Amino acid sequence: ILAVPDTIRATDPWLLYWHGNCGVLSDPPKARPFFEKAYDLFKQRNDRTGLFMSWAGIVDSYIHEWDTFVPLIKWIRKLKGLLKEERGFPMREVEVAVSVRMFNALYIIQPSDRDIPLWEQKLAVFMKKSEDMNERMLLASALLMYYAWRGDLDKMANLGAELNVVRGRIQESLL
Repeated sequence: ILAVPDTIRATDPWLLYWHGNCGVLSDPPKARPFFEKAYDLFKQRNDRTGLFMSWAGIVDSYIHEWDTFVPLIKWIRKLKGLLKEERGFPMREVEVAVSVRMFNALYIIQPSDRDIPLWEQKLAVFMKKSEDMNERMLLASALLMYYAWRGDLDKMANLGAELNVVRGRIQESLL
């Protein structure tokens, strides 16, 4: 991505998005401006896939940094505004990515938000229906962290049992 000239990279929201993704785990604060610039450009272009995915990247940058979460309040509001437009998500994978990040953001910064149970249920349904193991693990890890924070050992145990069933199916399919 760095080989692309700055004049092109700075105006291409997908290059900015992927540039942010390249650094979100190693240096989240440095990655964040790339996601934010991508978000603004996607918004100008009315590209909902890019808009939602850059939103998810911004939220990831705060969660992976694990420092201050106050700015998440602004991003939670932005997503709620986008969702009020009732245009829905452009595809299921985008909805899953955004749902996981919204769920994480809410229980970290606004643990009494009345929408948390709705997002929790959404993640649980996605997990049950998903055929993609990476996606299932993403969903399960978000739910397990939430249950751990709440001290809900029963839900943790039930989710662990579900994952063991899936693991058994995978092992059987490999034989």
